[in-house]
Amino acid sequence: MRCTKCGCELPENSKFCFACGAKLEENCVEAQKKELAENLEQEDCQANAGDEEETVLLGAEIRGSYSEPEEEEHKYCPYCGCENDADAVFCCGCGKNMEMDESGVGENAGGSKPLGGNSSGKISSGKIIGVAAAAVVVIGGAALLVNAFGDDAHTKIAYLKDGKVMQTDLEKYKKDPMEYSGSYGDEDEIYGMRVTYSKDGKYICYPTDVKAEDGMTEFDLNFQKVGKEGGAIEIDDSVTKYKLLDNNKIVYLKAGNDTLYISDRKGKKEKIASDVTRFKLDKEQKNIVWIEQNNGKSALYQQDINLKKEKKKLSKSAENCIIGDDLKQIVVQEDDKLYLIENFGEREKIASDVGWVVSNNEKDKALYYVKMDEKKINAMDIVEDDTNGDEDMEWFLEELEEHSIEVSENSLYCYKDGKEVEVAKKLSSDIYAQDNSDTVLFTRFKMEELPKIRASKLDEIYDVDQKYYEALQESAETCIYNGKEIVTLDADLKEGMGEQRFLVDDEKNIGYTMKVERNKDGEIKESQLLSFKTGKKADGKCSVIAEDVDVMMGAKDGDIYYLTDMDEGMGDLYCNEELIDSDVMIGTLEFTKEQKYPIYKTDYNTSKNLFTLKMFDGKNAKVIADDAFDYKVVDEKKIAVLVDYDDDDSTGTLKLYRGKDKLIELDDDVTCLFGGMYN
Repeated sequence: MRCTKCGCELPENSKFCFACGAKLEENCVEAQKKELAENLEQEDCQANAGDEEETVLLGAEIRGSYSEPEEEEHKYCPYCGCENDADAVFCCGCGKNMEMDESGVGENAGGSKPLGGNSSGKISSGKIIGVAAAAVVVIGGAALLVNAFGDDAHTKIAYLKDGKVMQTDLEKYKKDPMEYSGSYGDEDEIYGMRVTYSKDGKYICYPTDVKAEDGMTEFDLNFQKVGKEGGAIEIDDSVTKYKLLDNNKIVYLKAGNDTLYISDRKGKKEKIASDVTRFKLDKEQKNIVWIEQNNGKSALYQQDINLKKEKKKLSKSAENCIIGDDLKQIVVQEDDKLYLIENFGEREKIASDVGWVVSNNEKDKALYYVKMDEKKINAMDIVEDDTNGDEDMEWFLEELEEHSIEVSENSLYCYKDGKEVEVAKKLSSDIYAQDNSDTVLFTRFKMEELPKIRASKLDEIYDVDQKYYEALQESAETCIYNGKEIVTLDADLKEGMGEQRFLVDDEKNIGYTMKVERNKDGEIKESQLLSFKTGKKADGKCSVIAEDVDVMMGAKDGDIYYLTDMDEGMGDLYCNEELIDSDVMIGTLEFTKEQKYPIYKTDYNTSKNLFTLKMFDGKNAKVIADDAFDYKVVDEKKIAVLVDYDDDDSTGTLKLYRGKDKLIELDDDVTCLFGGMYN
């Protein structure tokens, strides 16, 4: 059987999890299904095409149905990269839930994801709705809106209308929209493809003839001068993924042999490799790494983007690898062995007996990971015989002599400056860290304080397991490691074990968490939002920010946003202790890149898939648009909004918000916005 909280394998009839201390439901499968259903609208979803590094999606609201991609034989954990069965919910390597993430809160939000497999499928435009939210990245525990094209000054918005890629300029909105040549695809389908503008704003990449077959979406990739009618250059057909570089070259994958090419803007291409599953470039776009898969085995390669030197095999195995944003620190795990590749040098073995990687801190050149030690404890080693020679208890004591309790002892390690250092031992699987942060939060058990279990208080053999797990949970304490020392938080967070959520604002060195109290049935009866110092000034002292908090929404610039009085996925939104708005949808808080103002959704209409889009300007909650279906932010005073959407026709009216109450109509009969929530 498996723990419904952390996914660890447990002995049959276990009542508590030895990894996280959570109390188990009688029916684990039904409990998992219930948890999935309650959190489905918060599920993360990552785009599978378009700009490979600029299409990170967060906080999706699943509001309808979509066609599922063909099932694969396996999938990779987004936290530790471990290979799992295709239908696995919890990772067999790190125990984390691979199907969901509460709006980027906790579960390694914003951390590195393994360069692993991906799947895609088409979405019925009339019935979606909501495979993905606006394109965002996570910084300091908060979601920041970013454009799906290069420079932030660009004001051109691409959208889909009548099966054509259209474009309008939000600064020159009085000019008629222009239509790009070629058919996007079936007018009744939204495929989730990207339209990408060049960094200099002069060129556009856009898909045509999009189709989805056998779980893979393919399209013809076109390159054209922005605003010019006709003259489009077809870069290639059967493209599955692409990245438009700053120098206006395009790196892309072509279906068939999964060949990786680089093309100039005239369509002249050079082959990089075949059998490629994923690729990634460094920040300066001078190097590219990719994974090749042959005969069920994956290997990791690197080459300069100009293809002046021969490609280099970095690792013969790449099933489980985590790659830093600048490619300077690459971690590969083979079984329980961990390897490090720095600056494309030789692969170096750094650790054995590794369970999973917690974070790849490329900034500080540090790596955090967990080693797991599976043990069996003889029951009589933790039981006190207080039966006073009772003959009726002799058989029971003999059974206890033969009984063992399975335990998994987790230890946190840090590899830095060529040395492996054990940070802490006797940990649960509740370990949280953001990549490029010096803060790691974890729960550890004070094993030396565990009292012996009295034999006279046991009714059956497996009661000793339950008593042991209860004692473990009672001994738990939450700690911060700041890169130098361990600091214990003074708050009792035992009741949140197995589902603990943290937010860390690294810029302000503030952490946030929830303290809960439960009744006998395990239901939350009280909850508090706490803050504490992180980094070098961490002292373990927790301060109460608010009572009766349901969920944390985001943290930025020393401000914490949260919801209270939740009902059907909506609640009252607060900033610190100030009420901002009511009926705010969970998982929809996002920050514009230029300012700290959050944008969010309220009053969601489930029957029409519409909502009110709002912005908090530090003083007031301003309505951007009512009856909104889709939107794309350029800045605080330029937001394209698709309103009055008709599910039957799969079209709405495109309007422009300019910081004023009245919206300007740009076009009608629009299906979706490229770079918006659904495309």
